[in-house]
Amino acid sequence: MKIFYWLYSYILGYSISIYKSELNGTLEVWRINGRKVLNSENANYSFDSLHRIFQKSFRKSKIQHQNIDKALILGFGVGSVATILQDEMNLNCEITGIEYDPVINEIGAKYFKTERFKNTNIIQIDALKFVENCQDKFQLIAIDLFNDLEVPEQFMKVSFLRKVLKLLESNGELFFNCIAYNKVSTERLQNFISTLDEMNLNYDLQVYYEYNYVLNIKNTPIYKTLNKSA
Repeated sequence: MKIFYWLYSYILGYSISIYKSELNGTLEVWRINGRKVLNSENANYSFDSLHRIFQKSFRKSKIQHQNIDKALILGFGVGSVATILQDEMNLNCEITGIEYDPVINEIGAKYFKTERFKNTNIIQIDALKFVENCQDKFQLIAIDLFNDLEVPEQFMKVSFLRKVLKLLESNGELFFNCIAYNKVSTERLQNFISTLDEMNLNYDLQVYYEYNYVLNIKNTPIYKTLNKSA
């Protein structure tokens, strides 16, 4: 019977479990193409399209060839980014994962075995509060802070970005995942990007699947491009 369901996952996929979260609404674990994924009502949270986006963005920056000792993941989810870094790119890096939603942490432990990651500390705390109080520095910072399709307003502010950048080592890289899927979210992203010029930052705006954007900020001299990656 197990092999039947595994094969069926490659045809249509099927739901394994549904959770209700005060922070993220309906969360659902599915098996698609032979692997478990986590979805909200309208978006993939881990191990499907989100996974491919970070894979492509990291490879574009050749992260697998860099000396990454410490990584920070704001919006750890159930370990998609950690899987790319440790399992797929074989980086022996220490990971600090910030995930505020206790339901997602429960799902991660039960269905995705998040305890398997080496040298990884998953902290249940609001990302803004963590950034405001953190004293560490990281060579890589990945930001994946969503409520369904929306990046909460407090994380699309210059004040938040400045605080995060203080945690980035010299020559380190920051990857900020966001979506512009309608007029409001597009205008908000455009306004946010315009502040980067004012901050004199070295950034690359990557476009994936038409509406998904990854803002890659390098703590190095300036260059700015719009790169349609997929």
